Amino acid sequence: MPKNNRNSRELAACIQVRTFSKRIKKKALQKILGKTLLEHCYERLKKIVLNEYPIFILTSDHYSDREIINLCKKKKYKYFKGSKNNVINRYNKFLISKNYKNVLRATCDNIFININSSKKIIKKHLKFNLDYSTNHYSGLPKGSGVDIFRSNVVKIINKNVNNLDEKEHINKFVLNNKDKFTTYFYKSQKKSNVNLSIDTYDDLEKVKLNFKKMNKKF
Repeated sequence: MPKNNRNSRELAACIQVRTFSKRIKKKALQKILGKTLLEHCYERLKKIVLNEYPIFILTSDHYSDREIINLCKKKKYKYFKGSKNNVINRYNKFLISKNYKNVLRATCDNIFININSSKKIIKKHLKFNLDYSTNHYSGLPKGSGVDIFRSNVVKIINKNVNNLDEKEHINKFVLNNKDKFTTYFYKSQKKSNVNLSIDTYDDLEKVKLNFKKMNKKF
């Protein structure tokens, strides 16, 4: 990895976020110990990329996401606005605009991203110039993974997907066409059934009650 090269175009780390959430109202802006989920996710991701690669908040240009933009401005986070529902198009426009070779995808309901395995997949993905790498589906706790895509793969996905599910869950096209891409799926030596993803109010309350312990453990 390049040392302290913030201008490197090798990779950009992106937190995919919008205000709308079906199960938790304004999930990204819910607070734990005085910080929003978006802030917690950003701080965890910063421990992974350090100052080697930039972090962007990828949100939508819909009026409902103005609060996200305001938070980014307040915290001085880099951000990019795109389609609300066509997420793969949002990533594609980001990469065209910013000209990064690879993009790491994180979501702000996953605030306990696994640091060590994420660093490993970044290193391997860049070293071997892979199309797609992930530590999801690895045996790690649910909600602790990220995805990395090569920019031309994002273009391929954007061009070929037609249904809303694949436009929103941008890794599904690769998962359904593994034979067409060079991939790396990290595997953990230990299998965990723990859920760290914040999908429901029950998940949110559990994390609020146990954040310090969970943040230290995971």
